Amino acid sequence: MIFAVLGLVFVGLSWTFVGVVMGSAPKKGLSAAVVQATGGIVPAVVGILVIYSGILAPVDWSAAYCWKAVAFYLSSAFLNFLMLQTMSAAMQRGPNSVIWAMTQSGMLLTFLYGVVVEGDAMNMIRGAGIVLLLGAMVCFGVSKNNTAADGKPWLFLGILSFLLCGSTQIAASIPSYDPRIQEGFNYVARSIVVGAGMAVSGFAWIVCKDRAACFHEMAAHFRDRRFWLYILLLQGFGLISAYFLIYRCMDALAAEGIGSASYPVMVSSCLIGFILYSRFILRERMNLLQKTGLACCIAGVILICVK
Repeated sequence: MIFAVLGLVFVGLSWTFVGVVMGSAPKKGLSAAVVQATGGIVPAVVGILVIYSGILAPVDWSAAYCWKAVAFYLSSAFLNFLMLQTMSAAMQRGPNSVIWAMTQSGMLLTFLYGVVVEGDAMNMIRGAGIVLLLGAMVCFGVSKNNTAADGKPWLFLGILSFLLCGSTQIAASIPSYDPRIQEGFNYVARSIVVGAGMAVSGFAWIVCKDRAACFHEMAAHFRDRRFWLYILLLQGFGLISAYFLIYRCMDALAAEGIGSASYPVMVSSCLIGFILYSRFILRERMNLLQKTGLACCIAGVILICVK
């Protein structure tokens, strides 16, 4: 169990790069959708090569539980794409650290799903964590700095990112509660499905947005060195996490009866990492309510992890 928690902490810290890319790429003239779509191809292709190399036991794709897993992981990939697009748009309008915290607080919905539907443990300390997370959302919502200097409101997009994040995590968590999927649908197969889902969602978004200019836009991105740096940031740690950590650790915690704590562990780690990035790299300043909201958010996430 200790290995599982430490592994999820590493995964959470690596998620900081997702916030960095989604917040900074559009400011440098790069499309977040193209970055996401291309990034999704990498784990899908690498995963296919790994599976067909014979290193892992083959997956019985005809089994009903495999189709269940594919359905939920594809759903999580599609929702994750929409969430990142929404969060990226919000980050162009408001304080990145606050928007990141609001978005990642969506794991509150995942925790409530685990308690209500899957029967995960609930106690007074975890209840206090829920109250703190709700308090954080209130602080972010009533803060007077809900419109950036250019007059573009970001609060609605932040709330939508919160809801999409929770929906994404619920869809990704459901298969971990099925022992047949844990045993027969390996971690590489999961990363293939999620990567393919992200790629299809991204390229469909790009084509629908501007069919005439989409190929020219993608070609311009492929010639930009910064684009490939962002892909490396997204997928370098992502591949390590997908193959060796995230699903294995989520399954381990689910087997201990605290599967709903998986995302809180990862989210608290990435929140701390991104707050440090926003403070020392972006030099963002927050008002008192926003600082209070961040403190409540981190404390709430930690308390929810108590079994």
